[in-house]
Amino acid sequence: SDCPEEGAVMYIGPDSLALVHHLHASFLGYLNNGNTDSSVFRVLDVCSGSGVQALAALGMLDILRKSGHELATVDVEAVAVDVNQRALRFTAFNARLNGMKVTTVQSDLLADDAMASIEELVG
Repeated sequence: SDCPEEGAVMYIGPDSLALVHHLHASFLGYLNNGNTDSSVFRVLDVCSGSGVQALAALGMLDILRKSGHELATVDVEAVAVDVNQRALRFTAFNARLNGMKVTTVQSDLLADDAMASIEELVG
């Protein structure tokens, strides 16, 4: 891989915040369409950087659960994937700081076997 193992971690900027807002609207639409049949709701944050998308998703789901939404009986899992080990440490730190659990996986998604290993992980 041409990416160094350690490197800069993407900052939380306008693009990250816009995606969080889109994520909120998408979740509400997805959940309002009755898509809560599974016993586990999984979130996959690809190219996670600081983990802001995984953490925002977990936060939104927690709010819905506490408000009495059907998700109250569903387990929630989040997986953050990045090629940069430093980014994954940021994600793990941010998760602990916010009292959340996120599984981190170092993977180069452009590698030939990357998707098979991600599919195994998230089932």
